[in-house]
Amino acid sequence: MTDSPASAGTATSPGNVAESVDGNGCKQYVVTCYANGNNYVVMGANKKFIPLTPAGPGAKYAVLHCDDNEKIKGTDVNGNVITVESVYCAYALPGGK
Repeated sequence: MTDSPASAGTATSPGNVAESVDGNGCKQYVVTCYANGNNYVVMGANKKFIPLTPAGPGAKYAVLHCDDNEKIKGTDVNGNVITVESVYCAYALPGGK
């Protein structure tokens, strides 16, 4: 987990990464961004505002897997498979401040 990229109206939100090994012997990461009251929460990748989950209230979850080249892959909200180098959780500040 890393801090969210700087953006007006948002802040880094708490989250967790649980590492395991899948049936093929490859690392797998279950990423959780915790709910923050009724604020919108989003999970992003690579400090580039690439959303891995839709923004909205409540906790967010994503599973990241390694590929044949030992790169960690995830799927963005548009269904594109991307290489994930870092993940972050962010939430909308009340009033956008």
